[in-house]
Amino acid sequence: MRKYRLDDKACKILCLAGKGYTQVQISKELGMTESAVSQRTDSLQKYKYLRKQKSGFIITFALEPLGVKIVSEIARRGINSLIDESNSETYSKLERIHNIEFKWSILKRKSTKDYLMILKREKIDYMESGLNNHHDPIFRYKTYTAIISGISLILRCQERIGSCLETPKLICDIFDEANAIALEIEDMFGIKLLRKDKDTIYADCIKLEIALLDNPLAKAINNR
Repeated sequence: MRKYRLDDKACKILCLAGKGYTQVQISKELGMTESAVSQRTDSLQKYKYLRKQKSGFIITFALEPLGVKIVSEIARRGINSLIDESNSETYSKLERIHNIEFKWSILKRKSTKDYLMILKREKIDYMESGLNNHHDPIFRYKTYTAIISGISLILRCQERIGSCLETPKLICDIFDEANAIALEIEDMFGIKLLRKDKDTIYADCIKLEIALLDNPLAKAINNR
């Protein structure tokens, strides 16, 4: 997907949307037709800056993580500096999100023997960690590496690459996808993961690193 170029109108719409303005109020505030505002918000929604919320005939908006980042930067540095940066090569720099691990505590547990029997039944290849007299199974589940013990489930995620602006959304996407995978593993093993509430499992992000690609300083260090 090509990068969305922010301009003065787009930035102002994000700021007003973040304050709870309706589509009609944004139109009046900026002196734009409702049709023009609708076209702008459709684009901002397409590129994951905001999402529409309807209550009857009233349309309001909620900022996505990417939109929150933009509004925060506008508050800190002003609209003009952000627009200049958005339309420069700097803003299209790529970042690599890597070394990502999530951990869930297990409340209802099974023995290592039970885990191994289930992995064999599901025809999933595995190896045993063998650390500190433990034999916790390590296995691949879809695109994830999973480690399951008597007290926790750990998932190692694949790295992701995106523009600097996409990083917040990518992290949210990784988190949501990892939670979905954890629920599948919970069901497969018949375990019970710790929950925030009835419908939400509780995960700790125990590792996450972000690196700027093609950074001259990083290249100089890595090539020593």
